[in-house]
Amino acid sequence: GGGAYEDQTILCDRCDKGYHIFCLAPPLEEVPEGEWVCPDCLSRDTDHCLFVEGNSFTMAEFQKLADQFKHAWFGGREAAERVTVDQQEGEFWHIVETRDEALEVLYGADLDTGKVGSGFPHARHGQAGEYAEHAWNVNNLPKARGACASMLRNIDEAIPGVIVPWLYMGMMYSSFCWHVEDHMFYSINYHHRGEPKVWYGVPAAAALQF
Repeated sequence: GGGAYEDQTILCDRCDKGYHIFCLAPPLEEVPEGEWVCPDCLSRDTDHCLFVEGNSFTMAEFQKLADQFKHAWFGGREAAERVTVDQQEGEFWHIVETRDEALEVLYGADLDTGKVGSGFPHARHGQAGEYAEHAWNVNNLPKARGACASMLRNIDEAIPGVIVPWLYMGMMYSSFCWHVEDHMFYSINYHHRGEPKVWYGVPAAAALQF
């Protein structure tokens, strides 16, 4: 703010708002060459084409819609069943890089397993046994004790997405934005069922380049 650190201040080429390069997330080491657009303007650009609230579905209804979309996209059930994961991934990036109009797919994101139920058994749902108590049950990881204790074990509040896992339901080409986890936490996911899922990761050493 103010007129301090003028040599480390960058102006947005769209709104003319100024930012200290060391206050950005992630911070920049130097003022970049060429056009630069601030996070606020980038956010306004993408607000209209990312996630929109949709209808409610049962899991069976969602799977039926996902199958119908995939079969229609590849020209029938038999053709869709022959498509490999690599081919689907290549088609995804072809859409991203060359398609002019938006492609809309369904994605059930951030479903609170405390309300909708978990893919793992858990005491909060009246379940018991080996798997309900297993250390790698994602419901138990935030409260882990012992040699691999979690710092989250000291939090009493059932925070969705942190203490209580979220559940996701995806279909072909549903995707989630590149992001850094809240509070720089690590992230762990378990793929319960369905077709393969492709993950991308950026190593910490490449954060600035990304």
